[in-house]
Amino acid sequence: MDEGLSKAVLKVFVELYRQGLIYKDKRLVNWDPKLLTAISDLEVVPTESQGHLWYFKYPIQNAGKLKKKFITVATTRPETMLGDTAVAVHPDDKRWKPYIGKMVALPLTDRLIPIIADEHADPEQGSGAVKITPAHDFNRKTVIDPIGGKRVGVIPPSDLAGVVQMHEVTEDNIN
Repeated sequence: MDEGLSKAVLKVFVELYRQGLIYKDKRLVNWDPKLLTAISDLEVVPTESQGHLWYFKYPIQNAGKLKKKFITVATTRPETMLGDTAVAVHPDDKRWKPYIGKMVALPLTDRLIPIIADEHADPEQGSGAVKITPAHDFNRKTVIDPIGGKRVGVIPPSDLAGVVQMHEVTEDNIN
């Protein structure tokens, strides 16, 4: 886009922002790895695919007299583990109820994350535990992390170098 069009687009965005018609926020987007840009929900065509389940044991810290010393979580996306902020179990699941509030060590890093109660976890599926990766999963983004809602990025900044550029909007660069 030439400089004149770029300034016009920026000016319109700033005006829409000031009118409260658009806003800036951190949220999940549909990232297209080929186009290297975010795309609209309307442009996404969800398709089912046959995946593979990977099983990981998350060691339970300070389990004391509790019977289980780890919690097994199955995932089709092991590469997102680094963004995990919790492991959720259903609040009514008797197997895991005594473990709610305990901490587990995230495999590979030993970073501690909590076991939380959440109705997203299905006691009938697998171990009944689900990993919470809010920076990745649209289905889990609404699950509140009890440690202040922190999100852990799953894409190293070096992978985004040259892809995303942030510009400060000022009166000087929109007129």
